[in-house]
Amino acid sequence: MMRSIELFAGAGGLGIGLHQAGFRPVSVIELNAYCCDTIRENQERGITTVENWPVAHCDVRTVDFNQFEGCVLIATEK
Repeated sequence: MMRSIELFAGAGGLGIGLHQAGFRPVSVIELNAYCCDTIRENQERGITTVENWPVAHCDVRTVDFNQFEGCVLIATEK
């Protein structure tokens, strides 16, 4: 398993593809509340691809990235 961080995650489309490629996010960061709600709704519905995603509804400028040392990929939708 390769660890990743998903920035500007949207509703998770890129993250789903990365999951299929073997990456597992240690954080999924998105500012848009509706996008976070979509991911959480999919988690509640039992969608296995997103079930363990740690979703953070916040601005990436407020994140301390030191906590993610050792991640092999930083993915961004922007």
